[in-house]
Amino acid sequence: MSVDAKTVRKIAHLARLEVAEERLAPLADELNGICTGLNSWAKWM
Repeated sequence: MSVDAKTVRKIAHLARLEVAEERLAPLADELNGICTGLNSWAKWM
């Protein structure tokens, strides 16, 4: 699963969070890193 700025915007909207436009791409990168880590961890389970 890949997270992009559009997905971050939607998540923020659903969570009723205000996220500045310039923070969308960095947050997408962070969420992608988290997803990658979780996928790696799940392989060990």
